[in-house]
Amino acid sequence: MLCMHEAFPNLKCAPHQHEAEQFSIMLKGRMRFVIGEEERVLGPGEVAYIPANVPHSIESLEDYVQVLDVFAPLRPDIIARLQELGHS
Repeated sequence: MLCMHEAFPNLKCAPHQHEAEQFSIMLKGRMRFVIGEEERVLGPGEVAYIPANVPHSIESLEDYVQVLDVFAPLRPDIIARLQELGHS
C-alpha cells in the first residue's frame, strides 16, 4: 500500500503502532521520527523503516513536508478512512 502524506510545519503525531511494516520516504522538508527508542531527523531522499507493531511518532519541523509511506500488508484503518471521505 502506497500513501502520500503531507504535513505543515510543526505537526506532531502521537505515538502509535500498527501491524503493517512501514517505509517512509522523505520527498520534501524535514521530519523527526521516533521509532521505538531511536530518534532521527530525516530530509529529502532519506528513508525510515518502522517494523510491525513498533511504537513510533513523527513531527514535521520548520518545513512543509511530503512523505511517501509504503505499508505491508495493507492498512484497513487507512482504507476505512478513505471510504469515509468518499475516496474508494
